[in-house]
Amino acid sequence: MAGNRKQATSRSKGGKKKGGLSLWLRLLIFVVILAILAIGISYLVIRSGRKQSPGLNEIKVNKELPLKTPEKVAKKEAKPQGVKESVTTEKQKKPATKESPASASIIGTWVSTENGSMLTVKKNTYSIDFPSVEYRKPMQGAISISTNAFTVINESDDKECGIEPGTYSFKFVDDNLIISRKKDLCKKRTSSLEASWFRL
Repeated sequence: MAGNRKQATSRSKGGKKKGGLSLWLRLLIFVVILAILAIGISYLVIRSGRKQSPGLNEIKVNKELPLKTPEKVAKKEAKPQGVKESVTTEKQKKPATKESPASASIIGTWVSTENGSMLTVKKNTYSIDFPSVEYRKPMQGAISISTNAFTVINESDDKECGIEPGTYSFKFVDDNLIISRKKDLCKKRTSSLEASWFRL
């Protein structure tokens, strides 16, 4: 009887030990499975995150301009040059306007070498200031300049010249402006303009 009791207690102790081991083993296996699942999920999350936001290397590649083939470069370079050439040829074909370099050079203030009168030529107007007191007021009016000639019309209140136009030619000799009458009935204007002038 006593032997049977000892065997029963030893069996129950052995059963407890085996049961305890199997419980710990189950917990360990469960923890390992959880760790494997966590690693797998984190790997998938990281991988999907990389697809959505490209890495530094991918950004560099995306920011780079597309490679230009020699044919594309030649076409792009040929186009602007052709446009520039056409613009320059159009400009060269255009005739000289009223503001050509020769006509523009007459614009300014000039002093007569003969009597000291001052001739001021602007784009559309002119005036002559006389040094002598015998002239009542400056002569002024409109002017139309071409390449080597100009036409003047005095103001309407000019009693001596009226509104009759006068045409004059001009040239430059040693930086002096030489004005010569072509056609003008106003003697006062002719005597004032027909002279040699130097730039002030």
